[in-house]
Amino acid sequence: MKNVTAKIAIAAMIALGTNVGIAAIASPVMAQSAQSVNSLRDVSPSDWSYTAVKNMVERYGCLTGYPDGTFRGNRSMTRNEFAAALNSCIDNITAQIQAETVQVTANDLVIIQRLQQEFQAELATLRSRVDNLEERTSELESNGSKVKLSGDLVTDVGGVFSGESNGNGTEAEDTITAAARLGINIDTNFTDNDLLHARIEASNFEEYAGRFENNGNFNGLATDYDDNSDNIVEVDELYYQRKLGRGQLTVGTHGVDLEEVAGTADAPLHEYAFIEQFQANPAIAESSEGAGIGYKVGLTENLEVAAAYTLPSISAATTDRGLFDGSNTASAKVTYTPGDKTALSVAYARTHDQGLAAGTALAADPFGNDDTNGNHVGLSASRQVGRLDLSAHGGVSFLSDGDSDDNATAVNWAAQVGVKDLLGEGNYGGIGIGAVPYITGGDIASEDAPLAAQAFYSLKVNDGLAIQPQLVYITNPNGDSGNDNVWAGSVKTTLRF
Repeated sequence: MKNVTAKIAIAAMIALGTNVGIAAIASPVMAQSAQSVNSLRDVSPSDWSYTAVKNMVERYGCLTGYPDGTFRGNRSMTRNEFAAALNSCIDNITAQIQAETVQVTANDLVIIQRLQQEFQAELATLRSRVDNLEERTSELESNGSKVKLSGDLVTDVGGVFSGESNGNGTEAEDTITAAARLGINIDTNFTDNDLLHARIEASNFEEYAGRFENNGNFNGLATDYDDNSDNIVEVDELYYQRKLGRGQLTVGTHGVDLEEVAGTADAPLHEYAFIEQFQANPAIAESSEGAGIGYKVGLTENLEVAAAYTLPSISAATTDRGLFDGSNTASAKVTYTPGDKTALSVAYARTHDQGLAAGTALAADPFGNDDTNGNHVGLSASRQVGRLDLSAHGGVSFLSDGDSDDNATAVNWAAQVGVKDLLGEGNYGGIGIGAVPYITGGDIASEDAPLAAQAFYSLKVNDGLAIQPQLVYITNPNGDSGNDNVWAGSVKTTLRF
């Protein structure tokens, strides 16, 4: 009832355009019941209606005012203002009658009827303006943009405890580090069918892949969060999505790739995986991302097709490369979901001027000239069985030298199992085994398979906070059986807000 009263009073004061109206708009909602009409100090007692309302206020406690007991302005009330007060009083008495908390005398009913007749025009005007105001407010709420802020803070305490990346003194730097990444998501909907997404980040992680002496590097240890911006805030994702025809269009300048366009059909395990080998097929998912355009559409209830063209944001923005002359990826994916707990997908990517982003050093640049082209095919499957999440993926990459006829073949695979509500509701644990992308043949020598195994346990502290100890073990680092095997691990904390 108080909300209705406030709307009527505000509508009246907007209509008047007086200082009283301006004060009403800027002031809190009328909320304090007056014990006496005299507490509304600027009401004139000269009119007969004053006495009538005074008696009802004191009998039924039916009039409201500002917290300081005034309608502001230090002057007599106008007819419209008084009508607003009268309407409040009548509504309050009506509510008391319906609740059977008061009995109204026959004489009071006659007075109320006379007051309504006296201020009939003003009451009608107020109610009409309130109705119009409510309609306009509803229209603004339905058509206006909606902005949602969210974010995450990831902290990591860990290191690479042992192993080699290339032999010859490239042992792991056995140092414990502590670092953090803060990301803020800004999501805006202009209509019910679109999304403008932006993400800004600041981080100071030293990549696990580079934690070896003498500049040794092993991309098989890449994770999705160990990026270092020297705590400088940077734009990490910026794209726009909207419904177009039967499907969804994605276009942006940062963070666009096939997985962003099509989504992932993998089990939830990928959200917790330590290294990128266990998050998704690195031959497909780790191809160039940044600027790009993509489209996905459902052909049937169970079959979806997606395609994307992407390239690094820096390449897209520089005049010597542009959208088509530098490193880029054209990709497509078909996903089949025979049920809500099973998903199968096949993906293809054609890369230009880039090797594999995750894997051995040779897989990243097999021909030693940074001019590698590739055709990549990947398969993935996931299945939920009770509390278990099962997932597997594999891929083969056919690489060629852009400066010669040399070629090479690389493979990767992984299989994982995760358990929901492990040792407590909301907790999650998992293990996995797989082969980091490595060269298996072609015109260059094959590498030893760098097999990786991971284990993790995510402890849910509350709805926004999780603590996750995690460990990974990799044999034949960088595809060389002469390298000591790698042990790496950390305690990751994720705070979502």
